[in-house]
Order: sequence, then C-alpha cells, then structure tokens
Amino acid sequence: MRAREGPASEGETTLKDAKDSLTLPDLREQIDVQLKKHKQMESYYTEEAKNRSAVLGKPAPTGRPRTSKARHIRSGYKGKVVILTSGTGAADGVSGQCPR
Repeated sequence: MRAREGPASEGETTLKDAKDSLTLPDLREQIDVQLKKHKQMESYYTEEAKNRSAVLGKPAPTGRPRTSKARHIRSGYKGKVVILTSGTGAADGVSGQCPR
C-alpha cells in the first residue's frame, strides 16, 4: 500500500491499488478514467475550500438596495448567516424555509 496524506490521497491510493490487482485491460482503463475524475474533483474541492476560507468570517459587501422595501428586508438579516440559492424555489419544487 502507498503512503497516505489525507482523504483525497487515500482515494487515489485505493484506486491505484485496485488497478495494480487487475489484469483485464478494459477494467484497468476504467480505473484510469476514475483516477482522472478523482484528480479533477480533488482540484475542484481544493480550490473551493480556498475560496470559502477566504470569505468566511468577513462581512458581506455593502451594496445599496434599489428600493426602500429591499433595504427594510435586508436590515432584518444583519448579523445573521444567509444562504443564497439561485432561482425562485417554486419552479424547482422547493418552497418554504430551510429547516433549522
């Protein structure tokens, strides 16, 4: 077994060990595809973690709402964590508030 440095390298190690034990070329090719996907996902999640850590704990950018109604709604969320999603929610079958 190869040395492990964390969950991502553990997954890569598992795939490489599986490939080493295979003799059929088709199965070895499938493992190669999985290794490529694994490296892409590892890169994606590493970058996402960096992006999120860069903004965690920092205040949201200040912007001016276009209407007084928007200003009033926004003021109710001051100091709270807000999760933003795209879309209206109703169109994709989701409505209501997030569970606590």
